[in-house]
Amino acid sequence: MVLKKLLDYFFSTWSNIAILRVLSSLKTPLSGREIAKLSGMSAPSALQSLSSLENFNLIISL
Repeated sequence: MVLKKLLDYFFSTWSNIAILRVLSSLKTPLSGREIAKLSGMSAPSALQSLSSLENFNLIISL
């Protein structure tokens, strides 16, 4: 049940999906602004989603 809720949360927003797609296709570290540009969203929106994904330990900040 917990996994289902986590998956629902991660995939419920377009921004989370866009960021995960960008990160899954690249092997090098990127800045938040680079991720925003590649995912087609504003920097503040990307940073908010990145923070959310980091809080759930899906991504790590270097």
